[in-house]
Order: sequence, then C-alpha cells, then structure tokens
Amino acid sequence: MRKTILGIWVLITLIESCVGVVITDFNSIENQPRKFKGKIFAIIESDDDMNIAIEHKDRIDQVIGKGFSVESFPSGSPKVEGEWGYKKNFTHNIGHIMFGNFVSIVNWTFEMTEVIIETIKKYGLDGVCMEDLENVYFITGRSTRDVRLILRRLGIELHKIQKQVFAIIPPNSEAIGISEIASLKNLVDEFIIDDMEYYDRNMIGSHCTSPIYYIKGLVEKYTSNYDDLIKKTSITIDLSGTMLCPNQPRSMINSTHLYNKLLQVKKSEWIDECQEQKFIMENGCEIIYPTVEFIQKRIDLATELGLDITLYNINAAHPNVFNLF
Repeated sequence: MRKTILGIWVLITLIESCVGVVITDFNSIENQPRKFKGKIFAIIESDDDMNIAIEHKDRIDQVIGKGFSVESFPSGSPKVEGEWGYKKNFTHNIGHIMFGNFVSIVNWTFEMTEVIIETIKKYGLDGVCMEDLENVYFITGRSTRDVRLILRRLGIELHKIQKQVFAIIPPNSEAIGISEIASLKNLVDEFIIDDMEYYDRNMIGSHCTSPIYYIKGLVEKYTSNYDDLIKKTSITIDLSGTMLCPNQPRSMINSTHLYNKLLQVKKSEWIDECQEQKFIMENGCEIIYPTVEFIQKRIDLATELGLDITLYNINAAHPNVFNLF
C-alpha cells in the first residue's frame, strides 16, 4: 500500500510536466517534531488504517474505530451490532457507533445506554463516538430533546466509569444546535464537526471539499465562539481524493484508484478557493486531491481557533503528510 502511494506522487510529478501546473511536492516535507498542540483523532476502518495510525503515534492521539451500529428493529430492544476487530495500541480506543434502524421505545435512552456500556466493557474500549444524530431526530418525531437526552444519558453513565463520549455533528443539522451542544458541554468530551459535505451543486467544475470560510462558519455556528466549547471541538480533514462525474454522486478515491485514474488525466487546474488540485479526465470526470496547502491551511485554522483535528482516510495520505502536524 505504501509503495503504491509513493508511486502516485511520482506519477503526479510526471503529470506536472505534461499539464504545466506546479503541484507542491509532498516528498519535500521534512521529518520534524510535532508542532500541533491540540488533539488529533483518526477514524479507522481497516487494519491498514490502524497500522498507519500506530506508525504515527507521535501525531495521532486517539483512534476512532468504525464497525458498530445500534439497532432496535424489529425486536424493539436496543442491540449494538458489530465488533471491534482492530489492535488496541493506543491509550484511548474509541468505538464508532452509528444510530441505525430502531423504533421509539419506553425508557429508550436508558436501555440504549445499557447496551452501549456492555459493548464498551466487552471490547475494553475507552469510549464511544456517536454518529447519525439526524436518524434519532427523525425516528423520534423531529425531537431535538430526544437527541439531547440520549447524549446526556450516555455522558452521565459513561463518565461514572471513566469513559468518554464523542458526537459527530453534521453540517446544517436539524437534530442538534448550539443550545443543545451548550447544555451538553460537560457531558460530551468531543464534538466533531463534519465539514466535508460542502460542494457547489450547480457546477461540476466548482465543487470543493470544504473552503476555509465554510469551516469557520460551522465552528461559529456550533460553538458561538465560547472558549469552553471550542477547546472540545474538532474539525475534520479528509486525506483522500474525491471523484465527481456528470450526473453522478461524488465518490472517494483511495490510493489504488487514484493511481489508475491519473493515467487518464487530460488537464489539471488549481482551485484557489479550496486550495485543491483538480484533475480533469478524458471522460469528463474530475478528481480533487488534498494538497499540502489544503492540509496546512486547516491545521493553521485549528491552531488559530484552538480546535482539535479529526483525520479521515489516513490510508490515502502520502506518508510525509503527518509531518505537517
């Protein structure tokens, strides 16, 4: 995998000479001590992700392992599906749990908290990261109160046993806003703002992963610039490439796909708004990948505002990327 990634950047260097666009060279990043003062989390989905996280333990503080969902359909009794299938080589290993298909039940916050605690104890985890609060909101009849109650109950019970609670906050959420977040600031240990869902739906050629002004707007929206909220808020950085084709949804490009797709590049353009490089394929599809500038500007923003950082798709990153942090 790592050899493939290195091969990608050799290929990009060749593409530069063909399209006449200078792309910042990741190979020029020098090995240096960690500079970023906040916490760095990494979302992992495979053993390869975990191995990369272990390799960069001096930068990555905690891992959040995907693989769980909480369901209560059709039985009506909450149950956590999935398992922790990764090594546990970090001080804190957080289980990522999606709110899945469940029916509204009496005392559901207590029952759901109980099965989540059972899962934590079963796998020796240090906490949970809850995602898809929108699902809770709609299943419970558009109730922000129920979203707040489940996170509140989790925080109360998990803190009793010295475990952590994280929550992923989607952009433009109907399920949770600043009033709910402020009421949970002593019960939720980290609010991870998903800032990766921005793009211009009107023009295929103008989409971005997440412009800096957009990220700053989300941070202000969900923290109101309160210091006690900002210090437990994380922005996200996706280290993978993205492909967008006419009349099709976006798709992630991992290192192997990126290597193959770059062989079909017709031209390349720099998008200053996003600090991203865009490759245009012969079939009209476009690929955007995170440059050094893209990543550095987000690190600088987190440093400026006192935020933490959550990394996605670390297996798609050039090995030297971690020296930026």
